[in-house]
Amino acid sequence: MIKFVWDLCYFCNFSCEYCFPVLSGQKKLLTAPIQPKSAKVIEDAWAEIYRAYGASCIFISGGEPFLYPDFTEVICRISKLHKIHITTNLSQHLDVFISKNSPERVELNSSFHPMFMEVREFSGQVTRLKNAGFTCGVCYLAHPAQLREMVNYQKYFKSLDISMAVTQFRGTYCGKKYPESYTPEEKEYMDYVSKYPAPFDIRHRHKKRTGKKESTEEQAHDEMKLTPCLSGYKSVIVLENGDIKMCPELPDITLGNIFDKSAGLFSQKYICDVQNCPDPVIG
Repeated sequence: MIKFVWDLCYFCNFSCEYCFPVLSGQKKLLTAPIQPKSAKVIEDAWAEIYRAYGASCIFISGGEPFLYPDFTEVICRISKLHKIHITTNLSQHLDVFISKNSPERVELNSSFHPMFMEVREFSGQVTRLKNAGFTCGVCYLAHPAQLREMVNYQKYFKSLDISMAVTQFRGTYCGKKYPESYTPEEKEYMDYVSKYPAPFDIRHRHKKRTGKKESTEEQAHDEMKLTPCLSGYKSVIVLENGDIKMCPELPDITLGNIFDKSAGLFSQKYICDVQNCPDPVIG
């Protein structure tokens, strides 16, 4: 099954300092007017993908997808052909979406941004989805400015039987590049929060002392670069305008466009020469 990561729109009602458009100096993308396509046009585009490549998994992100006009209708239509996974900040009303979509075809991943949404309002949205049968996990970004309260949010979500995953921040903060600048203590803290309520044992860091030199992240990536990559073959990115891209590391390679029926994915794994890829898609 092919994975399509679809940037449906870049417009967002939040303006998180760690968001890619903000970090890359393209903050205006978050407020640029959406130029929507009709639900029928979108349905036809993904129907063509279905005919060419079969049922796929579409990971919809943004921006905030729920701000896209007729978003519920869009999902109703394309979820009949493909499995849908939506990343959302859960700031919008969900009643109509819940009533018209199937939990068997659609799942959600909610990003919690404590600077823009109160935790009880957010958890209420997650609970509403879960009670309706939808899979909805919570993702929390371990941004340096958000580390302190991370464990308290994890405890709160656990008390509501809500799963919270912790993801590392990639970018620059206060002149430091992350994730390289996380301290050993911060990494251990993130590991503890990820596994909570497992007991916290700070001593485990001293148990892995062997005579063998551990591979560095850079060495691991150097080894990976010789491995055939699934990008462009089993995993691609679809931009707001419909252009199909291999991956962020190779932005100049376009594999067609879903709206003009020119999709041309690779027929085999791609031998990539990108060094130190931050997110290699191998298999």
